[in-house]
Amino acid sequence: MFRGNKRPLDADSKSFKDATANMTSKEKREYFWEYYKLHVIGTVMIVGTVIWMIHSTLTATSVYLDFAFVHGFAHVLDGNAAWEAGIDFADDPPLGIWFSDELRFELLDLLVNEDERDNYMLITQSHNLAAHDSLEPFVMFASVGRLDIIITYLDDLHALSYLGHFYDLTILDWGIPAHMLYTNHAIHLHYFPFLYQHIYGEQPMVLGIATNSEHFDRIEQLFEQLLKR
Repeated sequence: MFRGNKRPLDADSKSFKDATANMTSKEKREYFWEYYKLHVIGTVMIVGTVIWMIHSTLTATSVYLDFAFVHGFAHVLDGNAAWEAGIDFADDPPLGIWFSDELRFELLDLLVNEDERDNYMLITQSHNLAAHDSLEPFVMFASVGRLDIIITYLDDLHALSYLGHFYDLTILDWGIPAHMLYTNHAIHLHYFPFLYQHIYGEQPMVLGIATNSEHFDRIEQLFEQLLKR
């Protein structure tokens, strides 16, 4: 540690060079570290933080599309306005919709170039809307545009469509064949073998677009790829 009688630079000091003019190289290094180490450490931390923020921004993984697998909603609405409107509900609730772990990765490979693959991820959510703790997150995600594709049973489709969660596919000019539509809001899932091989359910399933999705350009790309297979 430097033990000389030189004081650190301040407003009255001429320069570091003048203050250390009569010191050896070793004394200069010790002098600098003794009085300016906090400045150096602070500067390194600031620069490091800036570099980390830039790196995080450039390499951040973004959600490409968000899939929701939904069941049980028809039974939540049993007896309310949707029921009074004449929607037909199943007598027994289905036990769920399952999907393979490979689905996310194979879909992303289908949609994203290899050199961009690490920048994106595809989300798959499962919602049993007969359970209260799953109903509220689904409604929140759907309302703020956090859902893109919804896959569900036929009975749940009617209830969800009635509440406005499915986009009208007939408005879109994407070349969707009319015979594939179950209603204006959904397509029979078996028309998409690429998806059908990864998704399992006890009843016929349909696929539709979440009304508030913010990724219609990517969904169009998805439909284009699925219609080819």
